[in-house]
Amino acid sequence: MTDDQRRWKVVGRAEYQDGNRAEFFKQWDSIYGKGDWRVAWGYSGRTVGFDELALIVSESYFKFLSDHLDMVQKAKDLAARLAPSEGAAQEQLLRGERDAKDPGLRALQAAALRRTLAQDFALDIDEAKAEAICRSPELGRALSPSTVPFHEPGRIIINPRGSEQDSIESFYRSNRVLEVERDALVEIAKRAERGPTRR
Repeated sequence: MTDDQRRWKVVGRAEYQDGNRAEFFKQWDSIYGKGDWRVAWGYSGRTVGFDELALIVSESYFKFLSDHLDMVQKAKDLAARLAPSEGAAQEQLLRGERDAKDPGLRALQAAALRRTLAQDFALDIDEAKAEAICRSPELGRALSPSTVPFHEPGRIIINPRGSEQDSIESFYRSNRVLEVERDALVEIAKRAERGPTRR
């Protein structure tokens, strides 16, 4: 058992949509305590955080783009047309939309796509340009996590309703779990044993 596994325990699936996640986060803060829970994803017998998830998903984009090199060229053309000031504005917008607990599906798409385009296709691209490519009319839908197949479909627990079969989005939604610090769970159990406190 790793230090991470000793510290955190999966208490269930984290079933929410990107649009209502703040409500769930507030509820979990109330139940488990701020900083005592996190969202993770089940993968290969362990859980991974958002950064490692983006690394895993970049493999799906690599496989997909290797079969669609015309999209790589379109991404290069679009990145070359994007002015630095537009990139800075996109970067600021992107930062404002994020939440540290789960930045969301769009942020996952941008992070994984950026890694793939930079490392596998030698495209000089920053986070803001990757986000602009994800939002572009030319490539946005074609490179959407709801469209691009997940490269290991056997690891998808279930294909959630509303997600394309075996897509990146299916993996993202179906394998998302809620983990709580083991110490926090012990404290919650002790409070439950003592019963409600009188005022």
